[in-house]
Amino acid sequence: MDSLSKRQERALAITGVVVVVGGLLLVDDLGGQLIVALLGVFLAGAGGWGTIPGLLPDRRQHVRLREETEILLEQVRALDELAAGEESLALARQRQRMHDQVERVVDVAGIDD
Repeated sequence: MDSLSKRQERALAITGVVVVVGGLLLVDDLGGQLIVALLGVFLAGAGGWGTIPGLLPDRRQHVRLREETEILLEQVRALDELAAGEESLALARQRQRMHDQVERVVDVAGIDD
């Protein structure tokens, strides 16, 4: 999580606390105080539980890295199946495919797309 999101979460939590305290001090009727307090608690909770990253767009997607990593995970599953059968030639081929895939992951790592 970047520092901007952390600052926004803190600001949201502080705003929620200010809304609760302000609502209790400035609103006269009990029903109004309850509504303002609930709104403030919601704001404070949203900041405290880190909901800001889910609401804001992710600036770094790494689409190619995610694709290459998914392929690597599929190959790990295939390796697991081969290892259970103990076929040494097929296992060696799968190991080489995985090494090649790791190189592709390294090639796309750090690239924003």
